[in-house]
This record gives sequence, structure tokens and C-alpha cells, in this order.
Amino acid sequence: MDGFTDQLGVVAEFSIGLAGFTGIIAALTKDANEVVRFRFQNLLASSFAPGFFALFVIGSNYTHIPQDVAVMVASALFALYILCFAGFAIRRSRHLPFGGNGGLSLPILRFFQFTATTVLVLQVLGLVFMQDQIYGLFFYGLVILLFQGAVSFMALALSILGGIGE
Repeated sequence: MDGFTDQLGVVAEFSIGLAGFTGIIAALTKDANEVVRFRFQNLLASSFAPGFFALFVIGSNYTHIPQDVAVMVASALFALYILCFAGFAIRRSRHLPFGGNGGLSLPILRFFQFTATTVLVLQVLGLVFMQDQIYGLFFYGLVILLFQGAVSFMALALSILGGIGE
């Protein structure tokens, strides 16, 4: 395996680990209101997607598909996923309360919007304008989405685990 495939393997491992720890937090959750369910969905979407797209490219190494083509296809699917994911998140967040105890935090929601936009721009740049840099742009898009998932995990864990002793 080459260095790029090894990097994608690390992304996939981190993605699976983040999803696993999300399951632990879900098991510790007593009652989940709409906001908590939204946070879980956002977290799982942020953790599973990078692993899926990384494993898609890794799996292409075992077929007759050239890695360049696999990265281009994965990058296009990743951009489409981000569009759908962002649209879903915006649509769902309109009906949820903001601020206070149990509400969505507006700065965190803006951070999620910023990271989704950054990932989308990276994928479009790699597909349309900078095809010679597609590997790096695809990889950094995956890493940024995993970072978003890690921030989401910390926020969710602190909000849920903070209420366990009560």
C-alpha cells in the first residue's frame, strides 16, 4: 500500500472509533429530546461519511479501477453527500429551539455550516480546477469532516454526561 492509502486507512479507523464512542454515549443517554437526536444524527453523519469514502478509495485498489478515477468519483460523491447533509441539517435545525438549557448552540451550528462549506469548496476545487491536487483536497476534506465530528462528539458528551449525576 502506498502512503495515501495508509492515510485513508487512518481516517477510516478514526471514523469507526468515533462512531463507536458515539454508541457508548447513546447508551448512557436516558431520554433523548429532539435536540439530542439532532446532535446524534449530525455526529453519526460526520463520523461515518469520512470512513465510507476512505474505504471506497481503499477498496478500489483491489479492483481494476485506477486510484485517480476512484478519488475523483469519491470526491464527487463526497461533495454530493455534503450538499445533502447540509440541506438536511438546515431543514431540521429550523424547528429546534436555540440557546438555553437543552437548545442548540448557534456558534456550534455556525461552525458546522462553516466546515461543511469548506469541505464542499475543497471537493469542487479538486474536481474542477485543481485536478492535480485532488488527493490532498480529498484527504483534507475527510479530515475536516472528522474534526467536525470530534467537536460534535465533545459537545454532545459534555451535555449528556453533565446530566448523568442529576
